[in-house]
Formats: sequence, C-alpha cells, structure tokens
Amino acid sequence: MDHANALDRIVEERAIERIVFDYAYYLDMNMPEKMIELFVDDCEVSYAPNFGATGIEDYAKTRDGIGTFFRATSHNVSNIVIDWVSDSEATLRAAVLAIHR
Repeated sequence: MDHANALDRIVEERAIERIVFDYAYYLDMNMPEKMIELFVDDCEVSYAPNFGATGIEDYAKTRDGIGTFFRATSHNVSNIVIDWVSDSEATLRAAVLAIHR
C-alpha cells in the first residue's frame, strides 16, 4: 500500500471512529433520531446473541422507547479495531462500558 492509500485509509478509519463516538453520545443524550441517521439502509447490528437488527427499519424498531428505559446512561467506547474487508467495506469491533441508572 502506498502512502496516499495509507493516508486515505487512516482518514476513513477516523471517520468510522467518529460515527461510533457520535452513536454513544446520541444514545446518552436520548437522541434516537440522530442515532438512526448514522446507519445505512442495509446495516447489520448485533448487540448481543439474539438481539440486533438487519436493515434500517429493523434497527429503528430497536430504538423505540429507549428514553424510558433508564434515568441516565453513560456509554464509554474503547479498543476500537477496524478491519478492512475490501477497499469499500470494513468491520469494526469495540469494547463499550455501559453504565445505566
């Protein structure tokens, strides 16, 4: 990989990280409509075994009523790892410490 391509990949990875941090912020601020804007139509989301969504419509259903579950939340994201599947597709793994009241 040449320097220009490596730099492009670093820029893309920072943009992906920003989406993850924005997601945690919007979740903590109870802004589900902003969370949905972060996903593409054919998204795949996995929160836990047997809990997730395939596609934006299914994902939107997982956000219904999130503001009523807890008085407050704090989601702290770390250990982000981005693996490139191709030049236009990546997978992401992260650790999230979630505190709920």
